[in-house]
Amino acid sequence: MGVRKYKPISPGRRNASVSDFKEITAKRPEKSLCEPLHKTGGRNNQGHITSK
Repeated sequence: MGVRKYKPISPGRRNASVSDFKEITAKRPEKSLCEPLHKTGGRNNQGHITSK
């Protein structure tokens, strides 16, 4: 992904850089790269509730 740099027209813009978002598309993501987000229900690896 490219980085867009600004010309120094003010002190705040002198070192500013942002992503240009050219490679972001509306296509669906690759299925093999996605995995589900498993819910824990507030329990840790021992099964104890850690949040109330």
